[in-house]
Amino acid sequence: MVCSLIRTRYLMRNKYYSVFIKIIFISFLLSASGSCSLFFPYNLTVKIEPEGAGTVTVTPDRNFYKRGEPVTLTAESEGEYYFAGWQGDYSGNRSTAELIMDSDKEITAVFTKVERKAWTLMIYLDTDNNLELAGIVDFNEMEKGIFDAINSGNGDITDNLNLIVLMDRTEGESSQSTDPGGGDWTETRLYRIRGDNDPIAFGSERLDDGQLDLLGHVDPLGEKNMGSPATLSWFIDYCNKWFPADNRMLVLWNHGSGARAVKGSLDGNALSLSSVKAIAEDVDNGGDILYLDEVQQALKKDFNAQDKLDILGFDACLMQTVEVGYEIRDLVRYMVGSMYLEQGNGWPYHTLLGKLTGTKDESLIDPPAMATHIVEVYRDYIENTYSSSQTGETMSAVDLSKMGDLKSKIDALAGEMAAAGETGQKGNIEKTRDGSVHFYIDNLDSIAYPYYDLYDLCSNIKNDTGGFGFSQSLKDAAGAVITTLSSAVVYAYGDDGNGQSSYLGTGSQVNRGLSIFFSRGDLMCDGYSHYACQWWYTSEDTKSWAGGDVQFLYGHIDFCDSNANGTVESWREFMEKWYDDPAIYSNQYGATPSTW
Repeated sequence: MVCSLIRTRYLMRNKYYSVFIKIIFISFLLSASGSCSLFFPYNLTVKIEPEGAGTVTVTPDRNFYKRGEPVTLTAESEGEYYFAGWQGDYSGNRSTAELIMDSDKEITAVFTKVERKAWTLMIYLDTDNNLELAGIVDFNEMEKGIFDAINSGNGDITDNLNLIVLMDRTEGESSQSTDPGGGDWTETRLYRIRGDNDPIAFGSERLDDGQLDLLGHVDPLGEKNMGSPATLSWFIDYCNKWFPADNRMLVLWNHGSGARAVKGSLDGNALSLSSVKAIAEDVDNGGDILYLDEVQQALKKDFNAQDKLDILGFDACLMQTVEVGYEIRDLVRYMVGSMYLEQGNGWPYHTLLGKLTGTKDESLIDPPAMATHIVEVYRDYIENTYSSSQTGETMSAVDLSKMGDLKSKIDALAGEMAAAGETGQKGNIEKTRDGSVHFYIDNLDSIAYPYYDLYDLCSNIKNDTGGFGFSQSLKDAAGAVITTLSSAVVYAYGDDGNGQSSYLGTGSQVNRGLSIFFSRGDLMCDGYSHYACQWWYTSEDTKSWAGGDVQFLYGHIDFCDSNANGTVESWREFMEKWYDDPAIYSNQYGATPSTW
């Protein structure tokens, strides 16, 4: 037997309405005992507040539910809103709610707009390696910087600046306790930096503590692979969602080596390799690292030519190269980093933050001003700490919108250098190269890091400092590079030492701030040229070139284009013409992929 009861709700005066027919099914289950069961279908109403702030997915999604039926609600925020919690017939703060239908239910998903600040600084603090202790020191410096800013009268800094740190530690390096009350840890953690004067224990707000009722808090992260672009992309996504800002800066903290560097030797036709970090080595994940192309791919998920990251900072060695800047030119406005090695303590975060003016007035703290500020405080730190050392330290800020023009000028110079080589000037250009400021220590080191100060190289060619009789067209091409480089550099610093005199100023004042790869390809190692160990300097997929061998990563460097049309039209083709002679390399690959 089935009977039905009809109930109706009516639409009135702009309130929430639904008209439905609810049927109560009464089903007699005939049995020896004459028992029967009663099924009540229930209605679920879900609202979103405020309208348009997010969405709720209902699973399963239908008009009515049986008594005892489980239902899952999943809330997802949109724009600058975050999910704050559930109200009504269910309460909780997790975005996923598990219900059991035992009555009609009306539930509201409540979203709150995230406060937008002047700046969000994202620090990708990869200490899962032999820099763990230095990373702990820098974390405490960040806390000290906020503490000092507040105590010097800049209390507004916390209202105008988000400082978010993703930090991964390791086992076997430092056992220093950073938790108040003691305790070492090795996993990955997420923090919002708070002002604190304790030089050892962390006093900042841990964000991955599972307290989901607090803004930006998430479940514990466990161990994340900092050498994976997926982790970097996740961190950027997280910061953009929970800590939106008018200006955004990302700092990649770790070892660095420019576009990619490989040390190794050639044994017959096979390379015996020992990879050197591009940036962000994670020891606990097999020594995985972020290659230049992987950094680009991670950035592409959140930024584009219309919505760029304002500053990408490299608190790492050797990253301020033309190749790195060109790779990220369409995704980042300004790049800050060092052409040379950084001293072990890296950036002085206590003064960088302690002297920062906290304001939403972009005329005082716009991205060029922030980038310049980083260079200035680094210069002050080096000069005050290593005043008599003459370390040759460098730091510069570069406007990446000029990288396309700079590459064009460098490619034109490459064509002139190749032509000069045909007239017997190859050896003289190489002498000029080796006499220019460079950032390797010795011949062996130059296999991995054949980086030269672009200005000094071009200046020596333009002025023909060796008296080699360079052609006017070659000297003019070098001068054109200097002019464009000067317009790209916002501010730059160099300490005495490493073959350079100290400098500090804008690009038009100092003309320098970027290095460039220039192989010393005719030098030999184990019977082969340096260039054979630099197969990675290409825009091609080197793993595919090497028949799928995973040792041959990574290539995909956008600056290193070549079209093999027999004319030198790019810097990479210039390297190929001079140093990848097919008559020398009898192995199946040649020295590098493709040719000029």
